[in-house]
Amino acid sequence: MVSGPVAPDDARERAAKLARRNLGDWAVSPAAAEAARFELPLHPPTERAVLADQSAARSWADAWRGIDGVQWDDRKWSRVGTQSVPIRLDLATATVISRFAGRATSGDWARALELVAAAREAFSVEDLENTELGRTMASKLPALLKLPATDARLCLGLAGWLSTHDVSGMYLRQVPLPGVDTKWLGKHRGLVTALVRAATRRDDLGLASAPERTRVRILDPAAAPALAALGLTDVEAPLDELASLRITASVVLVVENRETLLALPLLPGVVAVEGHGYGAGPRLAALPWMSSARVLYWGDLDSHGLAILDQFRSRFPEAESVLMDVGTLEAHRTLWVPEPSPSAASMPRLSPLESESLALLRSTGDMRLEQERIPWPWVLSGLGAALAS
Repeated sequence: MVSGPVAPDDARERAAKLARRNLGDWAVSPAAAEAARFELPLHPPTERAVLADQSAARSWADAWRGIDGVQWDDRKWSRVGTQSVPIRLDLATATVISRFAGRATSGDWARALELVAAAREAFSVEDLENTELGRTMASKLPALLKLPATDARLCLGLAGWLSTHDVSGMYLRQVPLPGVDTKWLGKHRGLVTALVRAATRRDDLGLASAPERTRVRILDPAAAPALAALGLTDVEAPLDELASLRITASVVLVVENRETLLALPLLPGVVAVEGHGYGAGPRLAALPWMSSARVLYWGDLDSHGLAILDQFRSRFPEAESVLMDVGTLEAHRTLWVPEPSPSAASMPRLSPLESESLALLRSTGDMRLEQERIPWPWVLSGLGAALAS
C-alpha cells in the first residue's frame, strides 16, 4: 500500500533517525561519512487527490521548494494540466543529511566530529578507522554526546592519558588532569574503562586502588599480646597487615554493623571483626588466624542479612549464626520495619532454624529487624549463651 505524500518535517525525522543510528560510524570513518546516503520517495499526490484539494496539494509542493536534494518531475494531467511536483529526496554525505535533519542533529554531528578529533589527539593516533579503539569510540559517541562538553572531553583525555603512560602503582590523584577526582570517576568509570580497554586490552584502568581495610576489636588482650603491649585493642588496617598479626583468638565474632562492633564489651578469647556485606567471605578469608578459630556471624535479621550469611558460609562453612533466630525475631516484633528491596535469592547454606527465620520474615510481608535495634541486654544474653555452647 502506497503511503500519502511525505512532508518535509516527516522526512527530517526519518533523516534524524538515520543520523542517530549511524553517527558514530560516520564520525570515526571519513569514508563512511562521505558515502552516507539518504533516499526517500516523496509519493506526490495523484490527479484525483489534487482535484479533491488543490490548495493542500499546492502547499505540499511549495513546502519542498528551495530544499537541496529534491528531484522534481512534470506530471501531465488531463484535468489540471502539467504540474511540476517533487518526487524524491536524495541526500549524500553525513554532513548534508545531518544539516537537513535539523539543528539538533546537525549540532550532534558537529560535536561528534570534535570528539573524534579530541580522541585522536588524546590517544596520539592519526586514524581510528578499522581499529578496536575506533569501533569503541563509535559505539560510545551517543553516551559522550549526552554529557556536558567538559565531561566528555575529560573522559577522552583521561582515557588517552592512562593508555599512553605507565600508570602502574599510581593513584588517581596523581593523574595530572584538572577536574579528575574519585567522585568524578565514579560517574564516568564505565566510559573511561571501555576506551582504555579498547586502546590497551587491559581489563581495568591500571591505577592502584586503596588497600581494602577492615576494623578489628580485640575483646581479649590475651588473644593479641603484641597489640596489647602497645595498648591497642581497636585496629583498622589493610587486610594484608591484619593477616600478618599474631592473633590466637578461640572465637572470631563477625559483626555487620560498625556501631555494634564498637559497643561490644570485653569477652574472654574473643576477637570481633567488622563484616563487609556480601564481600565478607572473600575479604575475611585473607585472615589466616580466622581458620583456627570458631567463627560466629551476626548480621541483620532480614533477607539480605541471611543471604550474606549464606554466602559467607561458602568461605567459612562452619560459621555459626548468633541472634539471627526466630526467638529474637518474635521477641522484638514492635521493632520490625519493612525491607525496601528484599532478596529473592536461594540460600541453600542456611540451617533449618535460619531458614525458619527467613520464612517468617517473608510470610509477614518482607519485614526486617536491624541488628542495632535489638536491646543491649538481649544482645549480651544471646552472645553469652552462644559463647558458652
